[in-house]
Amino acid sequence: MEQYPDAYQKERAERFGVCKKTIWQSLKKLGLTYKKTLFHPKTNESDRLAHQQKRQQYEKKDKSVVFIDESGFSHDTPRTHGYSPKGHRCFGLKNWGAKGRTNVIGALLGTTLFAIGLFDCNINRDVFLCLDHKNIAPRTS
Repeated sequence: MEQYPDAYQKERAERFGVCKKTIWQSLKKLGLTYKKTLFHPKTNESDRLAHQQKRQQYEKKDKSVVFIDESGFSHDTPRTHGYSPKGHRCFGLKNWGAKGRTNVIGALLGTTLFAIGLFDCNINRDVFLCLDHKNIAPRTS
């Protein structure tokens, strides 16, 4: 369980040479529940707090704050859950930069969503700056 917390029951059954029902019953007897919390490998809590403070300073000065976010649709399916003891989280890693994904960038000013772009490539500095200079900056100046 510790080595493969997000393995599917079918994979566990194959590994142990038993049926999936046996795996399900064993997990239940062990008090293991099915769940998972995904963390981005570059998460930094102190950076997040510094960003929140800076945003609040801008809002106090009545400056416009544009929220820009990138998200993607992976062509593979991540394992969204795994098993861990009751009362404990199951943590896993996801390769956020994996090949085969379509990315979208959108900008939000107040309640208005604008400057939406779809990309079949990884979003890097050049892609972002191109979208910013052509679609975002002219609408917020």
